[in-house]
Amino acid sequence: ASVAGLLGSVSGCFGPYMDIYVSLADRTIEERINEVLGKETWSVRPTGRADTRVFDSSKELFIAIKKSYKLGTQMKNKAVLLDLHKVWGKHLKAYARKVQEQLPAISQPADPSLPPSVSLDLPQQQSVCAVVNTCEYCSETTGQLADTVSKQLDDEQAALVDLEGPQEDFQGAVMAGMRVLVAALESRVAGSLQAMTRLAWGAMEEMGDDTSSYMTEIVGKLREMLPQLGEALLPLYVRWFCDKLVASLVPRLIGSIYRRSGRAHV
Repeated sequence: ASVAGLLGSVSGCFGPYMDIYVSLADRTIEERINEVLGKETWSVRPTGRADTRVFDSSKELFIAIKKSYKLGTQMKNKAVLLDLHKVWGKHLKAYARKVQEQLPAISQPADPSLPPSVSLDLPQQQSVCAVVNTCEYCSETTGQLADTVSKQLDDEQAALVDLEGPQEDFQGAVMAGMRVLVAALESRVAGSLQAMTRLAWGAMEEMGDDTSSYMTEIVGKLREMLPQLGEALLPLYVRWFCDKLVASLVPRLIGSIYRRSGRAHV
C-alpha cells in the first residue's frame, strides 16, 4: 500500500505536464500506423474462416493502442487515460476512412430504372469482403476498448468515454462495402434483364417447358457469386446481402416485365 501511495504521489507531481505525454503517445501511434500502412497490401488470404480474413493493419493498430493503454494505466492518472482515449478515437476514425477508400466507386446511371454499376473480378470481390470483415472487427473491438477504459475510471469520468464516432464510421464502411457487393451482382445480371425486355412475347404462341434463357443466366450468376460470399463474409452479412439483393433486384425484375408487357400491347 505504501509503495502504491508513493507511486501515486510521484505521478501526481507530473499532472500539469501530462499533455506532453499525451502528445507523445499520439505521435507514437501515428508513426506506427504510418509504418503499418506502408506495408499494407489491402489483400487477405482467400482461405480460412471469414472472421480471420481481415487486413493485417487493423490488428497492428489495436496492438499499438493496447500498448498505449498499458502505459497510460501505469501513470495512475485517470484524466490522462481519458485524454488518451480521445487520441485513440482520432486514429480509429482515420483508419476507418483509409479502409473505406479501398472500395471501388459505384457508378449511378442517369436512368433510375437501371441498377448502379460496378465491375469486380474475384480478387477485387475478396478485397471488398475483407473491407466488410475488417470494419466489423474494428467496430466490435472499439466497443470493447470503450468498455475497458470506462472500467478504469470513476462514474463521472466514465460517462465521458465516447468512441461511438469511430464505431459509426466503421459501420458506415461496412454498409458501403455491402452496397458495392449488391451493385456488383446487379451489374452482372443487368444484361439478362435487358435481354428479357427485347423478347417478342407477343409473337409467342405458347409457353415452353424450358426456363427462359435470361432467367437461366440470372440464376447462374447468383449460384456463382453467393457461395463465394458465403465463404468470404461473416454469416450476418451474407444474410444482409441476400435481403438487400431481393429488395433491389425483384423490383427491377418486375419493372422489366411491365415494360416488356407494355411494349407487347403497343
